[in-house]
Amino acid sequence: IMEWLPGATQGQVVAGGERGAALNQLYWPYDVVVDADGPGGDRLIIADYQNHRVVAWNAGSTQGQVVAGGSQGGGLNQLNKPHGVALDAAGTIYVAGSIERN
Repeated sequence: IMEWLPGATQGQVVAGGERGAALNQLYWPYDVVVDADGPGGDRLIIADYQNHRVVAWNAGSTQGQVVAGGSQGGGLNQLNKPHGVALDAAGTIYVAGSIERN
C-alpha cells in the first residue's frame, strides 16, 4: 500500500511492499479503508485478496494483524478472496468476498 501525501513527488510504502503470506506482506491488496479511531491510533484495514484475509495495519508498524479470515473457505471463520471492506462508526468491519458465503 502506497501513501501519497499532498504535494509529494513520490509515495512511500506504508503496508506490505513484497508479495507473500507473512504478516509483513500482502498478496493482491484489493481494498483499503482508513480507521482513524482504531485501537492505538490510525490504522489501515486491508482486504488481502490472495491471502484470504483482512489485515489491520497500524500507522508506523512493520506488519499487520489478521482481523478476519486467514484461510480460504466458506466457514464463518474463513474468507474466499475478500475484495471489499467497510467500517462503520462503531469500528465494526464488513467484508465482501467472492464465491462462498462471504
